[in-house]
Amino acid sequence: MPSGHMRRSVTVCSGLAVPVTFSILAIGYLSATVHAEPVHQSRQSYSRRTQRSYDYRFGANAPFLPSNATVDGGWFIPPGAFPTAAYCGHCHAAAHKQWQESAHRNSFRAPFYKKNVDLLIESKGIVYSRHCEGCHNPIALFSGALTEGSRVDRSFDEDGITCSVCHSISKLKASFGVGSYVMGVPAVIVDEKGNPIPGTVPDEQIMAHPDRHRQAVMRDFYRSPEFCGACHKANLPRSLNGYKWLRAIGTYDEWQTSSRSKRSPLPFYQKDYIACQGCHMPHEAISGKEYGAKSGTLASHRWLGGNTAIPFYYKFDEQLQLTEAFLQRQQLGIDIFALKPSSSLLLAAPLGSTDFAIVPGTKTQAVVVIQNKGLGHSLIPE
Repeated sequence: MPSGHMRRSVTVCSGLAVPVTFSILAIGYLSATVHAEPVHQSRQSYSRRTQRSYDYRFGANAPFLPSNATVDGGWFIPPGAFPTAAYCGHCHAAAHKQWQESAHRNSFRAPFYKKNVDLLIESKGIVYSRHCEGCHNPIALFSGALTEGSRVDRSFDEDGITCSVCHSISKLKASFGVGSYVMGVPAVIVDEKGNPIPGTVPDEQIMAHPDRHRQAVMRDFYRSPEFCGACHKANLPRSLNGYKWLRAIGTYDEWQTSSRSKRSPLPFYQKDYIACQGCHMPHEAISGKEYGAKSGTLASHRWLGGNTAIPFYYKFDEQLQLTEAFLQRQQLGIDIFALKPSSSLLLAAPLGSTDFAIVPGTKTQAVVVIQNKGLGHSLIPE
């Protein structure tokens, strides 16, 4: 080996070590050339093994239905090919801490969700759970674990929607929801030509080439409402229920028709444009080790919303407090417009300009007007 070089192995996917040659440059950082060909061979080998026992219930060319999610190249992905959240946490400690208490991290393991999936599996079979897991547990879907008799190690269940799931999505499909995205090659860095280097690499290599890291893990559409809509919109297709297509949640559709989207002529009230990320990923001041921060702020990876069940169950006190505060930021306007005593046929309205009297011990009906002032969708759409 030439002087000034050192060789080591880096695990980039399940059970595979890839040789890496590091060159120590004069300006003091590390450059690396990773020989990715064995990785692709390993993935193809893994896919072929998986295909032998995989249940193609919905067609040979549709391994992931009833989920709409697909994979670049069509191969199954070894679960170890997805870098873990703990690995990403080396440099993104603040984001990792926020993610740990989020609904995304707990998207699969939360017992109230898991009970629903178990009921589906008991009644129809595990292949039908692909409909759910394209959004709730994508690694299970793409690794081929959702088939009878699978021997895939499911240790990734604890991580749910982990960093490398969202940050490996390469394309979006039409906004049909139920996982309307294409999973690319899980990678944290690209080579000189912009090709993703599968799996993990030493932190030093990322520090030496932050531009290549950004190219591997960021896409412009990650900031779009369509990115969120890939999963935050759902239906029950005929392949799932054996009956007909039925609409389910429609958070993305509700946003599109709201004043916030500026895409519909229907709303009467004019409001400032705001996408999903504007409410659910606001920039917050952070401290500590966080290389993703800009000017001391980080886009929140808590994704605060209306879910208090998960932080209450897992005793995530900070997440629970922040969620309650989020819901109390005058998102709704509540106006007690009128009163109607049970003994009267007339409404006392509008209150504030009409005299009224309430007799103790009698029943009184209140007419309440609730206005959505801050949300870009209904409360709560799911």
